[in-house]
Amino acid sequence: MRFLSFRELSREETTLLKRLRQDNILTSDQEKIVLLEHQHSGVDIKKLILDWGILSEVKLLEWVACIHHLPYFSLKNPCVRFAWETVPLELLHQASIVPIRVKETLYMLIPKAQDLSLQDLVRCCVKVPFQWALGIFSEIQNALKQFQKKVDLHDLFSDQHHLDDQVISQFLYHTLHNAVHENVSDIHFEPEKFSVRVRYRYDGLLKTICCFHLSFWSATCVQIKVLSGMDIAETRNPQDGRFSFSLSTGTIDVRSATHPTYYGENVVLRILNRHEELRSLKELGYNAPTLKGITQFLHKPEGLLVITGPTGCGKTSTLYAMVQEMNAEILNIMTLEEPIEYKISGIRQTEVKEDGPMTFAKGIRSILRQDPDVILIGEIRNAETAAMAIRSAMTGHHVLTTIHATHVLGVFYRMLEFGIPLTIAAGLIHGVISQRLIRLLCRKCCVEQKDFPKEVHAHDIQGSFFQPVGCSWCKGTGYMGRKAIAEILVMDETIESMILEQRPYTEIKRALYAKGFEDLIMQGKHLVRTGMTSWDELKRVLGI
Repeated sequence: MRFLSFRELSREETTLLKRLRQDNILTSDQEKIVLLEHQHSGVDIKKLILDWGILSEVKLLEWVACIHHLPYFSLKNPCVRFAWETVPLELLHQASIVPIRVKETLYMLIPKAQDLSLQDLVRCCVKVPFQWALGIFSEIQNALKQFQKKVDLHDLFSDQHHLDDQVISQFLYHTLHNAVHENVSDIHFEPEKFSVRVRYRYDGLLKTICCFHLSFWSATCVQIKVLSGMDIAETRNPQDGRFSFSLSTGTIDVRSATHPTYYGENVVLRILNRHEELRSLKELGYNAPTLKGITQFLHKPEGLLVITGPTGCGKTSTLYAMVQEMNAEILNIMTLEEPIEYKISGIRQTEVKEDGPMTFAKGIRSILRQDPDVILIGEIRNAETAAMAIRSAMTGHHVLTTIHATHVLGVFYRMLEFGIPLTIAAGLIHGVISQRLIRLLCRKCCVEQKDFPKEVHAHDIQGSFFQPVGCSWCKGTGYMGRKAIAEILVMDETIESMILEQRPYTEIKRALYAKGFEDLIMQGKHLVRTGMTSWDELKRVLGI
């Protein structure tokens, strides 16, 4: 094999590999493969470690910072404040630095620790005392681009008489770029009588970003279709597609869907940021009893674990978090997903399409011949997939999946709809999790309310009672971030018997409460009592 020429490893790279090996994060075989790939392709060692999934970007930064004895900061940390005024504008991009203040200390945030010539240049140009710190490359690039005050979405359509393909491309790029930077999950293009409304979905709710005249929607829609590989001549039937675009953080995947409406085609873009760091079960916000119950489920050697809830309640994120808790080194974990939203190292993931050659049911049949220990099925949507999932659980496999149902007991009735008898479903389903996502109050602007509304008193909620206000930090919503709440049904002989006897839902719930069951409303009230969310948010999510 003929290798390309390559540079020698730096002291940082040599030390990093040595420490990762000493701490058993990197095996000797993996180290050899990394070095061989570096020799063959010339790709940076740290990039190879990231691409392989050995370390996340944040964890890699922690290791590098430790090697250089430097502090490190994430720009997502609320304690971090930008200090742009301390650095000449022309130097920011030249040196790829972001000046920040943490408490009263000024830091120059840099993505690399070795570029001494640039560091000398910064020392000469910055006239105030500062310290060096390491930051995440993607966050630094995003901060620099935002500070550059790129074209505002509203201004892109200011000269609407000269709207050509170049301006449309620019508009779409900035719409997507800003959506990724602001952690938006979906972008909606909604044609109305005279205009098209563009909305972002923040933390589960939509917010209007801009509007433009309806006469320009046809050309914009065509460009989205071309990007997505759709038929530009088809306007009467729904279409699905996908495309990718590049940012400094890497490649972002977008799933697109059109739907014909009275004033034109409605388009929704779902952003699939595969470079976003996966959250653990603890980071999803579950309380201690819920975490304990989920952990017990994951240690079961076989059976069916079902997560339920409405669209957008975080079911997929929970599945990914569960898989990360399992030991992929000793287990063969295989998944069937539509689509694969995140790539997880050490796990065999397969993308399926119900109208394509690989369906969920067909995929399960194939996986069962691959000697799996754990099978993750993205969603049970039909009788065939339900039957195959049950069959997998019957044959000694641990199956994780999701079903759309309104509460934990609703899963069994959905199984009946799919033709699975209660005698089989109740015996194989060892646990059900029903969850929702609750928006958390922005800690910078929420205010305590002294007078409780009568309805709050009626629900016996005591303690602090906070209301949202809205500020620049939370984009005027009064909320920042979301937290998962979940009710857990742990199957035992009593509950199984009651389900088989088809006892009323209220009767089964009374039996569950006697065993310490906490439903979604109880957990939601606790968040209101502790000032983490508002009463209005609880009503919105749970319909109290």
